[in-house]
Amino acid sequence: KHSVRFDTPHPLNGREVGTNGYAGYNVAWDTSTFSIKGDNHTVENNLVIDRSNEGGEKDKCSLCVLYRFWWYLDIFNNHTTTINNGATQADGGIHAEEFPAKWPLPGEVVENNYMGTDVLEQIVDPDNWDFRPVEGGAFTKGEHIIGPYLPGNEAKTYWIPGRKLFKTSTPVPVSGGTTSSDRDVVMFLGGYMADKHHFYFGKDKIRVEEATVNDDEYQYTLDDNEGNMLSLPNLEKGSQYFWRVDVQRQGTIYKGDLWNFYT
Repeated sequence: KHSVRFDTPHPLNGREVGTNGYAGYNVAWDTSTFSIKGDNHTVENNLVIDRSNEGGEKDKCSLCVLYRFWWYLDIFNNHTTTINNGATQADGGIHAEEFPAKWPLPGEVVENNYMGTDVLEQIVDPDNWDFRPVEGGAFTKGEHIIGPYLPGNEAKTYWIPGRKLFKTSTPVPVSGGTTSSDRDVVMFLGGYMADKHHFYFGKDKIRVEEATVNDDEYQYTLDDNEGNMLSLPNLEKGSQYFWRVDVQRQGTIYKGDLWNFYT
């Protein structure tokens, strides 16, 4: 499946294509392509990695801001803006034998895009859904940040997709995953209509699972408007850590699931 698709009409249904679309601040991985046809679009701050499909066409673009399409004679994206994107491979596409070379990214403004097989090395921990750029890495060296997230703790909130539940969900790093002992924050999707979130952390599974705000495993409380990035104490390499985030809403506590990660 395409992660994002701005399409053309069927050949029998006319020649009008979409214009003035916006595709920004997305993360797409292990999808067939991120495909932009038409013109006058804005494509900015996307992260598109690991193209994969049944055809095995991993040598083709993962971020495809197409210049031509095989049956459509007009040129696409002459006036499109493509900026601040990171992708395993980004180009204007190739679709037929009479066009043996890949077209470069077309557009009126094409700036500050990073392309390469090392794109994963520019992200903190993609296996654990941490798509922030590495501080001091290639994504942070230009005037503008590449990709959808700010580096480090610059943002109070790490955006996580999905609906909010009565309790917290979607831990980053993923529960049971292995991450670096240099990690200094964890993130989560907050509870629906939460007033506060209470953070518990430690090495003892039972103590963290049963802790209250009166126990050593209690770290601190965030008001809902203070974001979802929780600072960690120094971690030891080769250890397992447990954590929990409870929701407080209108005086009621909704206990969070017990999560864990390895270093």
